[in-house]
Amino acid sequence: MQWLPPLGDAIKVNFDACFSSRYCSSFSRVFARNNGSSIMTVGTISHCFVPSPEVAEAYACVNALLLARDADFIYVSIEGDALTVINKANCRGDDRSILRSLVKQIHHM
Repeated sequence: MQWLPPLGDAIKVNFDACFSSRYCSSFSRVFARNNGSSIMTVGTISHCFVPSPEVAEAYACVNALLLARDADFIYVSIEGDALTVINKANCRGDDRSILRSLVKQIHHM
């Protein structure tokens, strides 16, 4: 999939995760670009005791939101390839999955 720039003055923050079942760990990679494709900021964060790829992607989504907040971006678009995480983040219903605590963090940002 080709990266598309955000509209107007928005900043697009992309996230992805790398998961190791052997070590129960993951790395979140997040980066923010403006509509001219210039990189505004990047971050790589490691996580321990990660039970699944879905949890790794949820951590990455939370890290994307934290990066946007800490950089004081006003208009933000968050993009990732984890459909399960994105659907749960967009749903306000009661979530009883393993992602529950991370989804709650997403909803409160």
